[in-house]
Amino acid sequence: MKIKDWHKFQHFKDRRPLWIKLYRDILDNHDISLISDFAFRVLVGCWLLASEDETRQGILPSIDTISFRLRQPKSKIDKALQELSSFLIQDDIKAISSGYQPDALETETEIEKENKEKDDFLVFDSFRMSYPGTKKGAKTEFNNYKKKHKDWREVLPLLQPAINKQMIARRKLESSGVFVPSWKHLQTWINQRCWEEEPEQIPDKATKYEGGSRWHS
Repeated sequence: MKIKDWHKFQHFKDRRPLWIKLYRDILDNHDISLISDFAFRVLVGCWLLASEDETRQGILPSIDTISFRLRQPKSKIDKALQELSSFLIQDDIKAISSGYQPDALETETEIEKENKEKDDFLVFDSFRMSYPGTKKGAKTEFNNYKKKHKDWREVLPLLQPAINKQMIARRKLESSGVFVPSWKHLQTWINQRCWEEEPEQIPDKATKYEGGSRWHS
């Protein structure tokens, strides 16, 4: 017995980290909404136990071991596993048909690439959502970002910290009565590599003017 679609939870081929992946779409999974709370707890436990499989195929230990590790009676585990049939590949599932072409299967490398791209997009989208200026759709902005910068993957972890620092600095300027221009369009902010800019500091002197204040040059 093993976890169905295990590559979604743990797809590394050369290491076995102490965590599993859970994507947000689990919140809208229809099958999960149909199972009991206890079965869901067992499902999460099974996902974690499957991460211990040395072959990295998501294979689960025996029901006796599952019962012991999850600290639940075997009878309750048996019942929960029946509810979880859509999440597991049981031992009696028939083998793949001999007529099935192996080259139709995704290679592990392709799966890793696909999951990496999903992770990258989620990181960028989280940054995009926090950006206070005008922006377009997530896919459009992400594609623009990748197109404009060859080093986009190395830069990706720098975007959120940079915008956080710039927002804090701008709030301080505004609270000090200093005129602060409106935020650039996100695409402009990206194209001009504004994450490399140091946040503006409050000047030593600022003259007030009607409608705000301006800095001395």
